[in-house]
Amino acid sequence: DAMVDDLDGVRRALGLGRVAVLGHSAHAILALAYAARYPELTSHVLAISGAPGMSAGVFARAATYWDLVASPERKRILAENRARLTEEVLARLTPSERIIVPYAANGPLYFPDPTYDCTPLWEGHEQISERLFARFWGPQGQFGTFDPEANLPKVVAPVFIAQGVFD
Repeated sequence: DAMVDDLDGVRRALGLGRVAVLGHSAHAILALAYAARYPELTSHVLAISGAPGMSAGVFARAATYWDLVASPERKRILAENRARLTEEVLARLTPSERIIVPYAANGPLYFPDPTYDCTPLWEGHEQISERLFARFWGPQGQFGTFDPEANLPKVVAPVFIAQGVFD
């Protein structure tokens, strides 16, 4: 709710009327939430490489999809990556690394090339706060509170969804 209100505050501060909202990855939820709350102010929604929500139900459906679609090689690489993330390894990481390293290990879930190392994309983000990260992306975070079944019917603007096989 706070992020949607902040986004509308930016719209107002810029003196804009109806706007198209774009969200990528988890931020696709923000674009959808904005369109659900402010249908009269939303001309279009562009949701790119995102899920419709971060609820347990969405995650369960994503896991089922993964089981059906992912190749044995992709599943093997993911299992190997995750096996390296022991409690001992995680305990030695900085707070920022405790966010970045597991994300990179889950690369086979996110990227077409299951061996792709996204770590360089995080360069310059050494001071990520675990508390702030959890506030938005954790199980009880802001993105996790968006209920797609309750909110998506409120979206009346045209919605463009750009989605890849592993998004």
